[in-house]
Amino acid sequence: MANSTHGLVQALFHMVWADDIVSPEEVTALTSILRQLGFSLAEVVCLLDKNLSEPPADRDPVRLEELFPSREDQKRALQLLMTICFSTGSIGPEQMGYIEGLVLRMGLSAQEREGLRRAAMEGSKC
Repeated sequence: MANSTHGLVQALFHMVWADDIVSPEEVTALTSILRQLGFSLAEVVCLLDKNLSEPPADRDPVRLEELFPSREDQKRALQLLMTICFSTGSIGPEQMGYIEGLVLRMGLSAQEREGLRRAAMEGSKC
């Protein structure tokens, strides 16, 4: 698994665990995203089993801006994280803090952030 994909998967699981509650909607969104990333169903099941049994020991936010050299790849990764956030219909303060930190470090404009939010909300309706 490429370093950037591994980091993105780690970030997705951090987002699911951000509020210490793993909802069925988050698992559904996570499964869909992992499949979009090219993981087989067997690989997805293994990843879910490994990463959802208990919260990650390392709770430090993954620095997407360091994982992806391309701004477009960074934005796509952020959109996937936002999809997890919006899958439950509301976003918690822990998730918001994580997202806002990424947005600030990436230097996104309000227009870019709003576009990602809209795309993530559409993606969470899967």
